[in-house]
Amino acid sequence: MSAPAVTVGPATPATYAAEVLASRGFAALPVVDTGDRLLGVVAEVDLVRDRIRPDPGCTPAGTSGTGTTDRPRWSPGS
Repeated sequence: MSAPAVTVGPATPATYAAEVLASRGFAALPVVDTGDRLLGVVAEVDLVRDRIRPDPGCTPAGTSGTGTTDRPRWSPGS
């Protein structure tokens, strides 16, 4: 971690946060309020998720395309 911590605020533009992530080689940044209280974390994936069109022919591994998992669920005692 760098000192002082590199942070962004809730009103920080996504483009600026992306520039900071790329230039510093970070994968995530803390989001803090004006009192430096932690509000959350913004990660690379948060900044690109809505910018990439999903491939309709591709479904995430372990799903049937319905958003539910095809893997059996583990339960205690099984």
